[in-house]
Amino acid sequence: MKRRLLRVLGSLFGLLLFGVALWILHRQLRTHSIDDILRSLREIPSRQVLLCLALTCLNYFMMTGYDFLALRYVRQGLAYRKIAMASFISFAFSVNMGLGTIAGGSVRYRLYSAWGLSALDITKLVAF
Repeated sequence: MKRRLLRVLGSLFGLLLFGVALWILHRQLRTHSIDDILRSLREIPSRQVLLCLALTCLNYFMMTGYDFLALRYVRQGLAYRKIAMASFISFAFSVNMGLGTIAGGSVRYRLYSAWGLSALDITKLVAF
């Protein structure tokens, strides 16, 4: 009973935060029309947008490199697609939840342990 109540309260709290975020966004954007926003977006040169997209892709590729090198350090081989997935998800949790080592480390532990790595190897990987 308590567990269900906590789950419902957690969901309601999440909805409340989402509603507050929408309200703040509405207040911030009420002085701008959609035409102003679209015109401003069209004024950005295509070359700059493409450069930003390319650099973003390069950044994600570089982020996966940390895990790739750490797995080489602990002498464990995994398919790059698995490394990329674990790296991307753990970095997303780290950045969005804060406490990067704890949030990202727990995601890495969950994924890498399912793929056969020991707790010691995962600890070394996170420390790397």
